[in-house]
Amino acid sequence: MAYVTWLLAILHVHKALCEETLWDTTVRLSETMTLECVYPLTHNLTQVEWTKNTGTKTVSIAVYNPNHNMHIESNYLHRVHFLNSTVGFRNMSLSFYNASEADIGIYSCLFHAFPNGPW
Repeated sequence: MAYVTWLLAILHVHKALCEETLWDTTVRLSETMTLECVYPLTHNLTQVEWTKNTGTKTVSIAVYNPNHNMHIESNYLHRVHFLNSTVGFRNMSLSFYNASEADIGIYSCLFHAFPNGPW
């Protein structure tokens, strides 16, 4: 019976760590908007990417790779930055300056870990 309890506890923790977390955020226009993205595991991270889904398409906003630095799409170049890219690779929260109606959408961050792949 102890093994069953232990297995259920492991599955519960695994489920909690691997579930997608959705946030509904309201930001006043012209203010700063921060989107949180933290990788809780200890695997070797190779890259993180932020994307925006507008309902009709998904576009890449920013990519960070420790070997190639960061790339921010031209539409966002002087309006967004990674908050912790120099402090730690596991927290890759993205901050928007001067949020506008053009920033309305669904945002996702995707971590790539070696050898596990996307998370």
